[in-house]
Amino acid sequence: MKDQEKRQFFRLTLKNPLISDLTIIRIKENAVETGNANVLIEDISAGGLRFTSNVRLPVTPQVILEFETTILNQQVKFPGYIVWKKSSETGIQEYGVQFTIDNEQFPTITSILHQLEVRLRRSPLSPSCRFATQEEIISIKDFPPSS
Repeated sequence: MKDQEKRQFFRLTLKNPLISDLTIIRIKENAVETGNANVLIEDISAGGLRFTSNVRLPVTPQVILEFETTILNQQVKFPGYIVWKKSSETGIQEYGVQFTIDNEQFPTITSILHQLEVRLRRSPLSPSCRFATQEEIISIKDFPPSS
């Protein structure tokens, strides 16, 4: 209940997670080029998101991540940093991210998320979104990977 009281934005909980490419784009003030990893976006708002992964990442505002996925046929990128982390006994990590979106991007993000909410009421698996397949969910949540 306390978490909900602190939130400034409506949070859209996804019955089926979105698959997203996660990339580290900046450490401190330095731009970096790294590979990417697939993660599962479990819920999202205009201010941040919650994702799960088998990748271990630091909780710090000095590491800026970028999440890239498709929502309603639009390729979207959400920059942000990790504000909390929970580890499970199976090695799966759950993270909370606060976006670092500027004021110009904010109305676009809000509009896309509102449209997504309306669409998901009609159809929980809209083909215009990059929802994770069962195989992708297993590959991310099956830690360590089974042989």
